[in-house]
Amino acid sequence: MSDVAATTTQKQPTLGLVSRLFPLWIILAMAAGLLLGKLLPSVGKALEPGIPFGLFVMIYPAMTKLELGEIRHAVAIALTAFASRLMKPGTLGCCGGDAAVTRVVLEHAGVTVGIVGLQEIFENLLAAGRGPDTEGITEAILAMVKKRNYVSPSAEVQYKAALLREYTSFWARRGDGAQATAGPGPRGSV
Repeated sequence: MSDVAATTTQKQPTLGLVSRLFPLWIILAMAAGLLLGKLLPSVGKALEPGIPFGLFVMIYPAMTKLELGEIRHAVAIALTAFASRLMKPGTLGCCGGDAAVTRVVLEHAGVTVGIVGLQEIFENLLAAGRGPDTEGITEAILAMVKKRNYVSPSAEVQYKAALLREYTSFWARRGDGAQATAGPGPRGSV
């Protein structure tokens, strides 16, 4: 009986201003879109490529249950992923060459990004005998990745963690065979 009383006296969480007025925001956005389409039809055509991105920014926080304070960080990562998708296909022919694109998951953001030339970077580091525990390896990998890929400054921490995780996995798969030519790795000499 006391359990029931204790649960009924707990304060129920209240919605913030943005959440309480959410239906109003949707109605205002719809009205603005309709008005913009009627008054300036050419603007509507110019904004069409941004619709998937806008939907992603709108739906992603609800799907991942992000708090409002975390959304700024998620949007920065989403912008990075969007910029990579938008800009890289057109520039790969002149800047990326025939380099392979490796998909990497940024853990805390739940975003998969494509990184051009990551396999080549890992092969070069392996040949140089630089293992995952080498001092400054995450900064070195990130600097090499940034030569051919856009990385948002606010997402660098997530990129470093993901790149180190990927390189550690690569080293575990390929490092043992290369240690005889590249010298001792992070686990000591063979």
